Amino acid sequence: MALLANEFSKTSFIDVHLIIYGNDVPAVYDLVEGVTVHRPEFKFNKRFRLLSTLRRLLFLRATLRRGRYDAILSFGERWNSFVMLAALGLREKIYLSDRSSPRLDIGWGQTCLRRLLYPRATGLLAQTRQARDMAIERGLNERIDVVPNPVVMPQIASESRREKIILSVGRMVSTKNFDHLIEIFAALNADEWKLIIVGDDSQGQNHKSYLIDLAKRLGVSDRVAFAGERADVQSFYDQAKIFCTTSSSEGFPNVVAEALASGLPVVSYDCVAGPSDLIASGENGYLIDLFDQRTFRQRLGELVFDEGKRMQMSIKARESVARLSVGLVASRVLEIMQIRESR
Repeated sequence: MALLANEFSKTSFIDVHLIIYGNDVPAVYDLVEGVTVHRPEFKFNKRFRLLSTLRRLLFLRATLRRGRYDAILSFGERWNSFVMLAALGLREKIYLSDRSSPRLDIGWGQTCLRRLLYPRATGLLAQTRQARDMAIERGLNERIDVVPNPVVMPQIASESRREKIILSVGRMVSTKNFDHLIEIFAALNADEWKLIIVGDDSQGQNHKSYLIDLAKRLGVSDRVAFAGERADVQSFYDQAKIFCTTSSSEGFPNVVAEALASGLPVVSYDCVAGPSDLIASGENGYLIDLFDQRTFRQRLGELVFDEGKRMQMSIKARESVARLSVGLVASRVLEIMQIRESR
């Protein structure tokens, strides 16, 4: 959303406002001066959750009424219904976009709200084709467009800067299946190669210590590095030669798009949803049936031991995500929301 807001603000006839109303979420991403940010002046008190939620709702409604916006774009499967409730009776066009796996269980209450409120939205923006198809099946809305996440296209690192590194990036939670990746790497018999995992424990799962112990048991602890949470992830894309992800649940795998944009062929489980929208198996990487570690190892081995194939896929990788550049995706969103200069 930060990338889109910054890009929208480059358009002279658009006034961009970003409303942040969650539970005191810190500002992590840089915004340009042209984006006006609205935040509630009070903190969310978890002891009085219902009252705090109501205050957030009233803050959001008041902000929407004052702004009289031409269009509202809301992100988040748990927050979109909140936005729809805050906007009841207002005449603005509202577009909603879920940001997690379309199979995510958001609970009975949220599911009921979504079925009631989503059809009232002007339209839905699905991140992937699978998400669109599942939203249609559920009758969430008749107006659904597929809009992938934008990706910043970095300058490609020279081959001389790259090392024999297999890279993976993600939060250390069970659905990322980093234990699968470590097992696959250990069975690869590629002693000159190193596996780097960027990311840290999340959701209170304390997964990292288990992964460190697993690498020790498999005898690869000297070739598996845990980089932790990093702000300079691009530097790891620039060092690596191959990217892997063993995630079994995605909304839209940003790391796959970033890796491809950085010229890395990607080996990925074909999970719901996202990898199949980005990877053309055999061209810019490989899609592997979920939990098929044997085939994953075979395909990864092809890239490890066949430099010519790896280099060919590297070229295709960059080309395959050119359509995801921030400018093109932002233009597509404005087109869907029918935001254009008045003449």
